[in-house]
Amino acid sequence: MSITASRAEPATEAAPARRRTTLGNRLTAGRSGPMLPAGVLLIGFMLGPILYSLYLAFTDSAIRGDGASDTSFVGLDNFTAALTDGDLWNSVELTLVFTIVSAVIGQNILGMLLALLMERANRVLTFIVTSIEIAAWITETTFRPLWNSLLLCGGATLLTMTAAVLCAYPMSRFRSGPSGRCC
Repeated sequence: MSITASRAEPATEAAPARRRTTLGNRLTAGRSGPMLPAGVLLIGFMLGPILYSLYLAFTDSAIRGDGASDTSFVGLDNFTAALTDGDLWNSVELTLVFTIVSAVIGQNILGMLLALLMERANRVLTFIVTSIEIAAWITETTFRPLWNSLLLCGGATLLTMTAAVLCAYPMSRFRSGPSGRCC
């Protein structure tokens, strides 16, 4: 048995393979052109109000009255006035309580309990729980127009019918608010 050393052939280096790019890998001017109007709108509608609110935070601008025409730079006076106001801290406290009770307890815990209850429930209980959930989803923005049209100013259909049947109060009492005009 003989051991012969084989002569190593020099390795030829192949040219690196050109990687094919897919259509979405490159963002060129031709491809980004159709996105330009959407980008301008996003910047305008998002960045514009942010910059304007920063401007308003450092001035004494007012919506109406004496300060509406004459605005001047007040620096951090608005912030010190807000941070020393007791109403701000009361609002922060109420917001935290509402968020914890509503989001954590109301949505997460009760939502999980309802989901677990509906998993093993019969059809009647599932219908009841679903009805409660749908009623909870009706927000103030959808309920308020109904309330105004049926019970408050304007047509006040339900209120008019109830007052006509019961004759409890004169209708002028319900048709005007504290300012004497309709809501």
